[in-house]
Amino acid sequence: NIECDIYITRNFNPELVELIPLTKKFSPFIRFFSGRANTTKVLQDEFLNAQGSIGIVTCGPSIMCDDIRSFVGGNLNSCPYRVDLFEELQVW
Repeated sequence: NIECDIYITRNFNPELVELIPLTKKFSPFIRFFSGRANTTKVLQDEFLNAQGSIGIVTCGPSIMCDDIRSFVGGNLNSCPYRVDLFEELQVW
């Protein structure tokens, strides 16, 4: 099972998402949000509610990736399951 939360930080119109047939098909698994994710809150919730291993993938601004790496490293003991962190850094 997979859940995908997508945060769109600019020019997001939720009504347009519903017009795309593919997003309707996968709507039980994919959620769209406007604005920046509160990464600490998202990760705290995931760590507390985990029912198995967690995989975290980061790709974005350096400060966000730093915050996520710091949270994961400092909270590994709060999750009873395996936690994997994958960092994808795109440098152009």
